[in-house]
Amino acid sequence: MYRISLLIPMFVLLCTGYTYAQASASKRIRIYDDTAAIKTGRYLEYAKTFSVKEFVEYYVKEGKVSASKKWGDLYIVPLYKDLSFTFWGRIVPFGHLLHFFKVSNKELEGVDYESLDRDVLKSRFIAEIVPAADKTILGKKGLRNCRTDYEAFDFIYHPEKKQLEMVYHWTIDCSYRLKKLRKHYTSQYDLASKQFVK
Repeated sequence: MYRISLLIPMFVLLCTGYTYAQASASKRIRIYDDTAAIKTGRYLEYAKTFSVKEFVEYYVKEGKVSASKKWGDLYIVPLYKDLSFTFWGRIVPFGHLLHFFKVSNKELEGVDYESLDRDVLKSRFIAEIVPAADKTILGKKGLRNCRTDYEAFDFIYHPEKKQLEMVYHWTIDCSYRLKKLRKHYTSQYDLASKQFVK
């Protein structure tokens, strides 16, 4: 009898918890299809908090506008702003919300994130930072059997200096070499001057 009296409250608790979890998950799913409601100030409690460092790195890595095979064009846009936070979403053209986060307005002050175009920054980095001698490896006479095997950028934002550190990893594969050439270049991009600090 004692065991039964213990089992009944546990059963009720499990059922109630399951129902609550279902309702909560259902609401979370619903907000991802209702950006119009977010723009009126609803569902703000579901936004993940980003520091300004996380936001800038995410903004540069993903791009204000980017293309996806699954979703088409993706956009990072502000959806709502109150006295403390700006609420952002990464959305697809028909309004479906993929990511929902907020950033402190105070931390965002003076940060010119809108000028951070990932593709432009990458092109400028290669043009201005990568040594000319390295860039000509692929075109040198007798070395035409070389190709880019791998390339990638890392972005690290330093809020105290308002500078974006960019690290370029470049691997070149040449048929006449046993080992691949691996190059790494680093520079700081100053958001105020819009120049690389060499």
